[in-house]
Amino acid sequence: MKWNTRTLSLAILSLTMLTLLLLSSTPAIAQGRDPLRFVRGERIATIWGGLALASLIIVLSIGVGGLAIQLWARVTFPQRTAAILKALEEKRWKLFLVGLVNVSFLFFLSYGFAQVRWLQWLAMLIATVLLAVVFLGLLGKAERLGARILDEAGRMPTPVGSILVGWPVLYFVAIIPFLGWALFLYLIISGTGAVVLSLIGNTRTPTEEPAKQNT
Repeated sequence: MKWNTRTLSLAILSLTMLTLLLLSSTPAIAQGRDPLRFVRGERIATIWGGLALASLIIVLSIGVGGLAIQLWARVTFPQRTAAILKALEEKRWKLFLVGLVNVSFLFFLSYGFAQVRWLQWLAMLIATVLLAVVFLGLLGKAERLGARILDEAGRMPTPVGSILVGWPVLYFVAIIPFLGWALFLYLIISGTGAVVLSLIGNTRTPTEEPAKQNT
């Protein structure tokens, strides 16, 4: 058997860990206790600590990634996002009702197609459309909230600045158990309603109104 540096290092590390385990369990053996009790406790604590750290990394990654995608969408589709902001001025009950109907319809439609093997691709497509609509709705909510915060602070709101302020607020609200989850669900549904109304309504964006008046 050919021993290289990596194999030798792993062997030495394994022997060291085994020696430390035996030394730490000697008092427990002498007292008639389970020698692995302490090791099991440490292992469980390590597992929970790793899960907590992984959860924190995932939460932060989603937050930063969501912010980056929102900024990209706002710059790439300015007229569409402006129309969504205009639609958010509608009555809250109207936004919620329209969003609830459309979210429920797309969800159950995707779920139904997912039960048929040869239609699963269509279910994935509908789910992707639903996620895109939800994301655009949250983009409008974040920008609207950020603009209000900047306005209350006495600063001039801009699209990018409003998203940079509003999205972290919405995101950290979303990770608050129960109350935050309920509020975030309401924001998702009402934001989806705004997207649908901006697509089917006659809402004109601020950049389109002067052009129409000049003609």
